[in-house]
Amino acid sequence: YIFVGETRSNDGQVTGFHGDVDAWVVRTDATGELLWQRALGGSGAEIPRAVVQTLDGGFVVAGSSGSIDGDLAGVASTGRAWVVKLDTGGAIQWQQRYGDTSEDSFWAMEQTTSGELLLAGVKNSTTTTPGCNQGGSNAWLVKLDSSGALLWERCYGGSSIDIFYALCMSNEGGILLAGETWSSNGDVSTNNGLHDIWVVKVDEQGDLQWEKSLGGSSIESAR
Repeated sequence: YIFVGETRSNDGQVTGFHGDVDAWVVRTDATGELLWQRALGGSGAEIPRAVVQTLDGGFVVAGSSGSIDGDLAGVASTGRAWVVKLDTGGAIQWQQRYGDTSEDSFWAMEQTTSGELLLAGVKNSTTTTPGCNQGGSNAWLVKLDSSGALLWERCYGGSSIDIFYALCMSNEGGILLAGETWSSNGDVSTNNGLHDIWVVKVDEQGDLQWEKSLGGSSIESAR
């Protein structure tokens, strides 16, 4: 098994803690016995939200990072959305930040059959990304190659807050995304009150195929 979470510890089974909050990556055998663990980060807060095993047997962790030192020393970008590639033993092979502001973050990730990475999350409004100039915070979809290079990115939503928390590749092609929306304009056709579950289908290039808001007069969110 491989799992990721947060740690503030520097004792017990946690070694290599950097400060504040680290991403903690743990590999166990089939019975849950610890094989290795790795604390990733710096003096700021690293929040991991997704991990996948890659085709080469290694792992990719995605989330957000607030550090510019420790493991993140020399990793450029003003955005906090963070992806780090580990080998089979947990050593860093590459890492990169994406986005434009401290509000950007990844929440979900899948690897395609060809080794590319799809990541979903939230991005602050910016005119540099297609669809990200509608106001508020936009639901965000990113595609990377196996080395972390950006292939394309798209934003979705309206003038309020829109976030993707989950994604999967559809059996008939394209990508399904789910999260929440506070909007009632732009890409969002309906709002039932406060914020709704928002389900979105896009094709392989990120073009919107359909969307649906689900909920009532209070709060709904899909994870």
